[in-house]
Amino acid sequence: MIGRYDAAINGTWLSEIGDSVVITDISEHEAKTRISTAEKAIDNGLRFIRRQRESLSVSISFVIFEQDVERRKDILMRVQSWAAAVSGSVSRLEINDRRGQYLLVRYAELPAMASAMNYQDEMTVVFTAYELPYWMDQHPSQTTITGDGSLFVPGIGETLVDAEITNTGSGTITALTLACGETSLSFSGLSLGNGQTLSIAHDDLGILSAKIGSTSVLANRTAE
Repeated sequence: MIGRYDAAINGTWLSEIGDSVVITDISEHEAKTRISTAEKAIDNGLRFIRRQRESLSVSISFVIFEQDVERRKDILMRVQSWAAAVSGSVSRLEINDRRGQYLLVRYAELPAMASAMNYQDEMTVVFTAYELPYWMDQHPSQTTITGDGSLFVPGIGETLVDAEITNTGSGTITALTLACGETSLSFSGLSLGNGQTLSIAHDDLGILSAKIGSTSVLANRTAE
C-alpha cells in the first residue's frame, strides 16, 4: 500500500520494508533552544548573551496493515531495526517532502505495539538531532576564490565551513589565516609547499580536521 509520506534512514526508505507499512504522518517538532543571560549590574532585566539550538526532533507515525499477529510483529521488528540503523554514530534521516535535504539523527524512541489485536493501531518512532540540529543540503554550496570572495549559503542556521587551500606559488606557506564572516582560523609553523593542499573539514558530528595530505596540522592553530 502506497502512502503520501515516506522516510529514509541511510538511504533505505521505510516503504521498502513492506507494502503493509504505511506512514500516516511526519511531524517536525519545534527545536529545543537554550537562551543564556547574565544579570545587569545596576538596573532591572537581563543581558542577552546567546541563543543556542540544542536539538531538533522528528516523529514518524505509521500503521502496519497486517492482520496476522505473528507476521505483524515480525514487520515491526524490521521497522525497529531500520530505525536503529547506525552508520558510524549518527544516521541520515530523509523525508519525501524535503527532497535534497537530510538531518543527522539518533533514534530517541523506538515504536512499540500497544495492541496485538488492533492491526490499525498507529505507532510512532522519534528521531532527534543533537550535534547538528538543522536540516542540511545534500549538495553543499561551494565556490573557488583567489584572495577575497563571497558565497551565498541558503538557510537559517549557522553554517560550518569546509575549505581546501592550495599553494599555487613557488615558495612554502608557513602561516595562514582563513576568515569567513565573523570567525577566522589561523595557523603558524606550517609547511605547505608548492602544489600542496591544506584541507579543512568537519565530519558528521561537526568535529574539525585540518590536514596537509594525511598529516594533521590542528596542532599548528594559533591561540587566536
